Amino acid sequence: MAQARQSSLNVLSNWATNTNELAQSIDLENHDTKLPEVIDNIRQELTQITEDTSKASEHAPYTEDEQQAISQSYHKFVQSQQVLLNTLIGKHEILSMTPFTAPLGTILTMLESGFDALGDAILEEVPACDQEVRGKRDQLDSTLGQAIDLYS
Repeated sequence: MAQARQSSLNVLSNWATNTNELAQSIDLENHDTKLPEVIDNIRQELTQITEDTSKASEHAPYTEDEQQAISQSYHKFVQSQQVLLNTLIGKHEILSMTPFTAPLGTILTMLESGFDALGDAILEEVPACDQEVRGKRDQLDSTLGQAIDLYS
């Protein structure tokens, strides 16, 4: 059942990629329509992360090969989230001129607990990949922390 965990991480990665494409398109002309969509997408992703985390470890323990596959999917998840967060960080100058800064800061702060819970669940499921997963989780925490600092 490692495939279920991999699949859920891949769905979350794709969600972040799609949200990043939307965030990249934000400019002074369309921020009033695009940014609320980005915030809503992040809110929906947080709901999915919460659901996925509540199902964590239902099928563990995994073989070492399965653990490696989950770790690779988590790596892809972290990369896609970091790309999105870096886009939001890069758009701060534009977004800081909008009334959506506070809602974005709020959802990013909520996302932090979701990322932490998911990272903890993954760590529990893939003890053979502990060091790699911890490193990726720490990188994601750092990038998210930068975004939260900007928008809070």
